[in-house]
Amino acid sequence: MKKTQSQLSRRAFLAASAGAFAAPLLVSGRVFGFDGGVAPSNVIQLFHIGLGNRGNELLGGFLGNPQFRSLGVCDCYKAHLDRAADRVNERYRINNAAKYAHYEEVLQRDDVDAIVALEQELCGVDRTKDYRFFIENRDGVWGVSVLVNSQTGAIDGVMCSVRDPGCNMVGPGAVRTQEQAAALIKRELNRYKGQWSPIVLVPTDCVELGREIYALGGKNTETHVAQSLGESPVRKGVIIPTFMPATA
Repeated sequence: MKKTQSQLSRRAFLAASAGAFAAPLLVSGRVFGFDGGVAPSNVIQLFHIGLGNRGNELLGGFLGNPQFRSLGVCDCYKAHLDRAADRVNERYRINNAAKYAHYEEVLQRDDVDAIVALEQELCGVDRTKDYRFFIENRDGVWGVSVLVNSQTGAIDGVMCSVRDPGCNMVGPGAVRTQEQAAALIKRELNRYKGQWSPIVLVPTDCVELGREIYALGGKNTETHVAQSLGESPVRKGVIIPTFMPATA
């Protein structure tokens, strides 16, 4: 399989879907291994798309929580865009919060390439078009969350979800550790908190992640067995499968 080189810089990450805004999730410090304060390397960095009345309200929730850092905003209405950028600048005492009028501009950032590079590193899969499809979210059913290491700028995890009459599911996902996977899964679950019961395919060797899912009220519904022709590919980290076929 041909692999591409990531051009990842120390930029912020992309964790949004066009036209929709995720509900805030106050992730337990225990999930990240915090013991009081929030380690900079474990802060989830956010890019917000859609800053109308509800989006602006939710932005305030993220700005008030030290486990998150909001680094950029996107809205086609200049008044909404400027208001949100001013809030980010004021909160972090900066004057250069990233601003975009169109989500297509956000998609031109190098973050998608970095997401693909992570999954290639962990399991050798390249689904570039899929991730762009998820993030573009023209049908309004997809969610994408990304975890970036704020010290190194490297992406440590990505988790997608879909909420649709035909399928309610968290995945695909590729994450370096089980703790990080639990945090990203919780964030995707919280997009429609109390409104859905999605399927999450947890690898059986991820014992700690399984315990976190059980603690959330998860139940065993089915077991899947994977087969491989020839030698099985080497898997690193945590890979959350999906029922969804290639989308693009």
